[in-house]
Amino acid sequence: NDPMRAFATYGLGLIGTHTTDTNMRRRIVRDLIACLEDEGSDNSDLKVAAMTAMGLVPLEVVEDDMVCFCGTCKVADPDTSLGSQVTYLLRYFTSDGEYDATVRAHTATTLGRLIEAQPEGMSARLKEVVTQFLVDSLGKYAHQPDDVRRSAVLALGLIGDADRDKADVWIRNALTRSVRRGDPIEKRFALISLARSGARKGTGEDPFSGTASTRKELLTALSKGKKEIRPWAALATGILGYHLRDEGGQMDPGVDNALRIALGRTKKPDEVGALALAVGLRGDREAAENLISQLEKAKTEDARSYASLGLGLTGDASAVEPLQDALGGASEEPLLASRSGLALGLLGDTEVVQALLDTLEDTEDESTRKSIVQALGYIGDERSIDALVAIMSDAHEDKEVRAQAVVALGYAADRAALNWRSKIASGVNYLAQSDMLTSSDGSGILDIE
Repeated sequence: NDPMRAFATYGLGLIGTHTTDTNMRRRIVRDLIACLEDEGSDNSDLKVAAMTAMGLVPLEVVEDDMVCFCGTCKVADPDTSLGSQVTYLLRYFTSDGEYDATVRAHTATTLGRLIEAQPEGMSARLKEVVTQFLVDSLGKYAHQPDDVRRSAVLALGLIGDADRDKADVWIRNALTRSVRRGDPIEKRFALISLARSGARKGTGEDPFSGTASTRKELLTALSKGKKEIRPWAALATGILGYHLRDEGGQMDPGVDNALRIALGRTKKPDEVGALALAVGLRGDREAAENLISQLEKAKTEDARSYASLGLGLTGDASAVEPLQDALGGASEEPLLASRSGLALGLLGDTEVVQALLDTLEDTEDESTRKSIVQALGYIGDERSIDALVAIMSDAHEDKEVRAQAVVALGYAADRAALNWRSKIASGVNYLAQSDMLTSSDGSGILDIE
């Protein structure tokens, strides 16, 4: 059936991400292109899956590869090299009368991911070509569908960096225009992409030359933007700081201070959540007091849960006790308990494991058991394994609790730093609708834990 075919297609992309077998990668790309070119199928879910998976399988660079980057030429063998793969995708992206707009939107993401991967030997010219097509699609007279524009904005965030290279200056300028003039969703996505590109270390004597202007743009949106934009500007500022720390860039203490002040003053739940994540992503331990206050006083469970997650991200040990208290209220506020468990896992707190196991043994409340099981998976302590296996194997246990035990065992045993879905989720336009990507009933690939 169609959903199974779509999931198999995503699976091919994930295999292609990990294999170093050149022939295997070429075969995967060939099979994905066959899905895209199947004239007997109008299943857009399958084609979106194939296009998304393609971005996870960049082919090798072949010297003297005869390819064309005009955006209109067909290529006979798009599964033979990175150049031919990109040539094929550029035509797919530009042929707005021939291909489905939703699939074209995901083509932008795929182009961004292939350039982001930077296979050995990839030329600066290839990045410039892809950048030019994406930037042109955002032009005033391009008349592209909203989903295509939004995906192009996200793709630019995948490939841009903070140096003075021509392509990167184009990217920052285009994203700044989208922040100021785009539709409400485009503005939000552009803030995130601007943060990612402005924090990524470039090359040359000044690899962070664009960071200061990026920071200024984000702070302007945070202080002067419309109320629906400010949370996204806050989150983008956190992302900027997180990646700058990771890349060895210069952090601005004034930004941390501004975010702390805003977090202390705001009472709006969406701003509380965004600011909590922002200070957490920036690793600002001085914000712990403000976060603990919001954990106790914020108006909604959602806002308090993000305050707990922010505490975990800061790495401040003073957060352990209030997080343990929040975790104890699982039956009343399961979302808060779940994210508090994740926060404790981020802090490396294993002292709470035995208390959780004792509570798990004593309570029959299903929401409490589910939250505790989830927390145990996040914390990842070996003492919880036997209990999780027992729950998973118990035919009399609640079905959702058993399922959560399976997920928790996966989290506890997974050595990867990022969730397996991150390769598909990163930079994707989740609003370019495909049920097998994400759906309201939780059956899409991004919805599966």
